[in-house]
Formats: sequence, structure tokens, C-alpha cells
Amino acid sequence: MIKVPFINLIAENQDYFSEIEAAVYRVIRSGQYVLGKELDDFEEKIKLETGAGHCVGVANGTDALVLAMQRLGLTSDDEVITVSNSYLATVSSIMLAGAKPVLCDVDKQTGLMSIDSLKRSLTSRSKAVILVHLGGYLADVKEIAQWCTAHNLTLIEDCAQAFGSRDDKKHAGCFGEFGAFSAHPLKNLASMGDAGFIITNDDEHAAWLRKARSHGHINRDDIEFPSMNSRLDEIQAAILNIKLKYYRDLIEEREKKVLRYYAEISNIIKMPEIDQISNSSHHLLMVCINNRDKFIDLMHNKYGIELKVHYPRPYHRMSANSIVNIYDSLTNTDYRAERIVSLPIAKHINDSVIDCICDEIGNFAL
Repeated sequence: MIKVPFINLIAENQDYFSEIEAAVYRVIRSGQYVLGKELDDFEEKIKLETGAGHCVGVANGTDALVLAMQRLGLTSDDEVITVSNSYLATVSSIMLAGAKPVLCDVDKQTGLMSIDSLKRSLTSRSKAVILVHLGGYLADVKEIAQWCTAHNLTLIEDCAQAFGSRDDKKHAGCFGEFGAFSAHPLKNLASMGDAGFIITNDDEHAAWLRKARSHGHINRDDIEFPSMNSRLDEIQAAILNIKLKYYRDLIEEREKKVLRYYAEISNIIKMPEIDQISNSSHHLLMVCINNRDKFIDLMHNKYGIELKVHYPRPYHRMSANSIVNIYDSLTNTDYRAERIVSLPIAKHINDSVIDCICDEIGNFAL
């Protein structure tokens, strides 16, 4: 039986190997490995691609979230509202920034932040909201941004899975004060190590972030404030500069696979709406089915097809859940955690694999 992994990083990158090797060799020979030309070029390209006023490269997506919140000067008395069904770094970053996470519920169908639950989670201690564009699908970002403004809350968009996602041509990360991105190897815009970046339209935010990512340095021998070391290195920036040339083609390729699933099973199970599909970066395609674990085992044992769950244990079900506040029911989050499965849409996934999954999924439909 042929094994079909959910992700194959060799297949994802093989078309770019020669360009990447040349870029890495160029950096090695340059002698400039940190805060050099490759990073400058990358930040400029991200500004052009997203329409943001500033881009600040950092070491990873978690640091992007932490630095954005540290810029706000949060304290242990301050609360930041987010969802429980994101990758754990979303919630952990709030604690790393010194604040208290508050978890609200998601929409039952989309898995994205419920604005009604968000409203019920507001207290006098609320200072910010982290809105997660899970899987690359945009949450109700316009409505939530307006609500945050009306309640004097800073909106931070967790765009770790949403590079390339747009709403009315406005790029994810440009609706709030900060957009935090990951360029981990599993992302659509992927480094070959850890990498991340922050976008903002605020000049003062950007100036502070550039110092904060590098120990707080204002020059070689002095710092304005103590901070972390979170620089995006030149080799990863060079790799990302190559990947930026092709990422739109990658998204288009993934969208075709999503649309094939849509054509075959949207009459059987709930799928994203067409307008959601057209706006997405297509990092993940998550659906809800009955007997999820049985379905995963069937596809693996009968066909050799690997499926994933993003994520089987929401943060409020983890051992660290005592360090969060919850003011509203997380019923929908729990409902989805028991049923979600991510269907493969990576470069190496062909139509026959999709057809095979679709043929079986009807037996598990909700």
C-alpha cells in the first residue's frame, strides 16, 4: 500500500531547491548573518504584499504575538480575550506577555471566534483581543474590529495560518493594530526553520518593535529597555524571499483541491462557503464528522492516507487550564474538538486521494 502523508516537505520545496541553495550560499559568502540586506528586502516585500505600513521580522510566530502584547505594557491584572481552539501558542503568548488569558467560544460551523461570546467575555480588565484566522479562514474581522474600537480594546490578529488571506482585497493582519505571522516550515509561506514577522501601520509601534526584537538596542553599546533576542536571521529571510515569488501559485493550487472537495461533499457535510474559500490562504481544510477517530483509522489502514486534527485538545482542556479565565460557555469549542478533521490539500495530494476520501466520508457525515 502506498503511504500518503498529510504533509511532505520535500515535495513542497523541491521546485525551489536550486534557488534556495543559491540564496543560502550567497548569504554564507556575504558574512552578514543577522539584520542584513535579506531581511530588509523581505520586510519591504511583505509591506508591498500586505499593504501594511511596516513589517518587522522576528524569530517565530509566538514571539510576534508576545512582542505585540509587550508593546501594550500589559500587567497581570489585564485580560486578553481569545479562543481556545487555536494552536496553544496563541494562549501561552498572553501569559508570556504578563497578562491573563480569557477564553471565549467559537461559531459552531466555522470554528472562528464568536462575536456574541466575545461580547459576553468583556470585563473592566479587558485590554486586548487576539483574533485567530484559523486555517487561513477570516473571522468576522470587520465587525470585531469595529467592536474593539468602540470598547477601547487593541485588536491583534493571529495570522499564523493566514498569509495570503484577504477580505475585499485587504490583507489579514491589516484590520487591527498588529498582525502576527508565523513562517514555520508547515506554513504556506514557509521558512526552513523558525521565522515570523509582525505588520502594523503605526510608526511608533514599528520603531519600538525593531528595538524590542534585538534586546532593546538603540545602538551597538546601549539599550533603551531590556528585551528578548528575536531576530529573523539572514538565511531564513533569504529563503522566504524565494518563497514569496511562488506563494500565490501555491494558494491557487490548494484552492483547486478545496473546491474539488466542495464539489463532491458539500451536499453531505458542512463546508466553508464559497466566499470564505475565495478569501482564504487555504492553510487547512477542517470539517466536522461523526466518529472522527474511526474515520482517520479507516483512511490510514485501508488506503494509507494520513489525516490530522487541528486541534484535538483545546487549551481549556489542557493541564494548564487553571491559568485562564472563562466567562462564557465553550460548548461549540468542545463540540468541534470531538469532530474536526483536517483533509489533506498539500502539493503532493492528487485528485485520486481526494476522491477516495470523499467516497468514504459520506459514511461518517453529521
